[in-house]
Amino acid sequence: MDVSLRTAGDGDERFLRGVFASTRDDITASPLTDDDKRRLLDLQFRAQAGDYEVRFPGADLDVVVVDGEDAGRLWVDRSDTELRLLDIALLPEWRNRGIGKVVLDRLIAEAQEAGLPLRHAVFNGNTGALRFYRRLGFEITEEASAYVFMEWRSGSG
Repeated sequence: MDVSLRTAGDGDERFLRGVFASTRDDITASPLTDDDKRRLLDLQFRAQAGDYEVRFPGADLDVVVVDGEDAGRLWVDRSDTELRLLDIALLPEWRNRGIGKVVLDRLIAEAQEAGLPLRHAVFNGNTGALRFYRRLGFEITEEASAYVFMEWRSGSG
């Protein structure tokens, strides 16, 4: 399996919206009308993108490509003090195939080489994601009502 990244461009917005929507079961499975679901997903997609662009203006948004097919997105902010994984998401048909681990292993190697921590926030209650990150050597640094803040440091995994 060949996993690579390419910088997301203007022509990727429809794909990126689809990836975002595929992670929002709380909306897609709701009793809202299809039009209301589309409007809410659009509002949340734009809000997330706007928030990241303001708080992390230099962040890299990439498309995860597997064997030549667009499979997901990766959003990472790199600074002098940390690598921050803002978001990683794969379309449902690409999940549970080891792709996320390949991408995260590369980020961990990058953080290790730079001597920086790799940080990420996970929704509190997403037990599968929490187990995944712990297996990779991430440790919980803080728990808030909505998020669990995790960090990988050299020597922790």
